[in-house]
Amino acid sequence: MAGPTQANADLWKGTSVLLATNLVYRVVDFVYRVYLVRLVGAEVIGLFQVVLPVYLTLLLLAGAGVSPAVANLVAERVATGDVAGCRRVVRTALRWNVLAGTLSAGGLIALAEFAAVAVLRDARVYLALLAVAPALLVVSVQGIFRGYFQGRQRMGPIAVAQLSEQATGVAVVLPLLVLLAPGESSLKLAVLGVGMTAGEIVSLVTLLHYWGTQREALPWRSERQGTTGGGNVLARLLRLAAPISASRLLGTASLAANAFLIPARLVQSGYTRREAMSLYGQLTGMAMPLVSFPAIVTFALAFNLVPTVSALQACSDYAGIRRALERALWLTEALALPVAVTLVLLPHEVSFLAYRTATPAPALFWMAIGSPLLYLEHVMSGVLQGLGRPSLALRNFAVGEGVSLLISLWLVPPLGLAGTGIGFSVGAAAEAALDYRAATRLLPDRPSLPRVWASPLVAGGVMAVTMLALARPLQAALGYGAHPTLTLVAAGAAVYLGVLLLLGAGGVAWARPFRYNRGH
Repeated sequence: MAGPTQANADLWKGTSVLLATNLVYRVVDFVYRVYLVRLVGAEVIGLFQVVLPVYLTLLLLAGAGVSPAVANLVAERVATGDVAGCRRVVRTALRWNVLAGTLSAGGLIALAEFAAVAVLRDARVYLALLAVAPALLVVSVQGIFRGYFQGRQRMGPIAVAQLSEQATGVAVVLPLLVLLAPGESSLKLAVLGVGMTAGEIVSLVTLLHYWGTQREALPWRSERQGTTGGGNVLARLLRLAAPISASRLLGTASLAANAFLIPARLVQSGYTRREAMSLYGQLTGMAMPLVSFPAIVTFALAFNLVPTVSALQACSDYAGIRRALERALWLTEALALPVAVTLVLLPHEVSFLAYRTATPAPALFWMAIGSPLLYLEHVMSGVLQGLGRPSLALRNFAVGEGVSLLISLWLVPPLGLAGTGIGFSVGAAAEAALDYRAATRLLPDRPSLPRVWASPLVAGGVMAVTMLALARPLQAALGYGAHPTLTLVAAGAAVYLGVLLLLGAGGVAWARPFRYNRGH
């Protein structure tokens, strides 16, 4: 039986593994996207964003929401020592997802032409839809094993699978795009789809390898039956998976609505269709990756908080949940705030440094303002899932996405991409506030957000003042370009880290939640 102390220790061990993995992943992905934009152009990136909602919708029908539910149930059974029940969860979920994944993949292959012409209204995406269809079955099966390793808080296999997926995608896509440099957009889109499918296949093979070789892998057969029948396991899996799937379906619908409505509003404001798609590609393929870079932290924390909170709740250790949550919130904002400050103060410089164009800067500025609250929302959604209340996360997500879309549509004609950035920030703030309120109301022992965030906010404020004071002298001494920008960012980061360490080393009360006490 896994105790509360072990669950908390596994949280930070698993988070560190995924954090290192996501850091490598994000750096490689950032470089990959830079070269991708240069090879295919912003229009092709925008068109592929139109393909993704169709793929993601069918992926939900293929059982993508079952994976987090598997993690919940596996974590509960590990915490209570029910190994046979853990095995039953995996078997039941796998049978369901194989069936659902096969039907979804076959359906997309059969209806790809209709979806391209009648639904997406662009025949160039037909080959891309065919290319991503096999990934539906692969990902649906892969998700069960990811959920199993997540529930047991064994993040090593997940990390290796994630990196192998990325490496395969890059190795497949870039050489093919170089060969097709003068080729048609439809072929370039198909290459992006082929790369995604190839990466998912390698990721599944990697997880299967760990399933078969790791000592903790559960055998398919056992003399002792699980404590819960297969029908009851499936019912609980679907009950947990339904709001998760609905939340992802809503996110896909929001992505589709943005992909259609924002370019349409840009056309109404005077841009051509091609220019509008190019601008949308800059928003999703340039500004969003920069803003979401700290998600390497929030993804790792939220992913690990699901099984940790489930295990601690199974042991009725609500004080342990509070401690884990306070440390997660502190770490999230401590790493997210310097990125937000940099992007708010230097949106044009960072955009040009990364992409040789400052066009995404207005959206980047406004998105960066609300980004810390987006990271808060990531963590709190993980807590709600771990508490077995994904329906609350779904409700709050619907509110946030609705607010974001409405404000974006209202502000895009007069403000352009800046309008989407404002909508993003306001929606993130609304969802974060609702998630935090919902989660804390479920916890008898509640965290203190002001106390936890005080030291990162103070350090971020000092960093901002320092960068503003040094900006003009550095430009006068070094001129404009990459050198003064990087120097200014480095100086700000050094000041931020120094203030943060000073506050922590001084024994300030708000820094203490991060200190792990092995006695609890």
